[in-house]
Amino acid sequence: ILGIALVGRILAHLFLKIGRMPDALTYVSAGKSLVETGIADSRLVMPLYPLINYVNNNYFGGFLEVLLSVASVYLIYRISMVIFRNEAYAKISALIASVYPFFLYYASLQLTETSYVFFLLLSFTLFYEKKFFGASVATVASILIRPSIDLLAPLLVLIFSLLVHRSTVREAFKRLGIYAVTYLLMMSPWWYHNTLK
Repeated sequence: ILGIALVGRILAHLFLKIGRMPDALTYVSAGKSLVETGIADSRLVMPLYPLINYVNNNYFGGFLEVLLSVASVYLIYRISMVIFRNEAYAKISALIASVYPFFLYYASLQLTETSYVFFLLLSFTLFYEKKFFGASVATVASILIRPSIDLLAPLLVLIFSLLVHRSTVREAFKRLGIYAVTYLLMMSPWWYHNTLK
């Protein structure tokens, strides 16, 4: 299934002649500016995706997001195994994700979607596996790409602790503290960056 996902995304990347959208050009410029000067030249972006985009274009020939998209298929398989506890259902979920047209399309667009989905799926996988520190890092990484779940993330920590894993309230708030410290450490450089602008 991962082979199907990889081949499909490589073919889409090579043969779908997709011009760069205006947002993609903004990410390219912001990534170059961040690496060369330490300051993003756009106020409209979060920092992590421009950096991923820079690495993708300069060191992976545009294929890094293809690999992240394939990895997302694997994460969907792992999450499905936890939810359904059925190998066949998990494989069907992964197969659907491997050929889902929008996943193939976005893997070559150089927009935030592919990276954001990867880190979000990684965070859910780690939350399900009770690896709350790793899940916190992945969650904040997703916020540093797109802040869509910024306000929801602490609630996710509590939901996974109290409802999914049936942990004690004390343990849940300990994990919330781990998330808070992780959030502060990972977000602080970006907040400092914004004070310089």
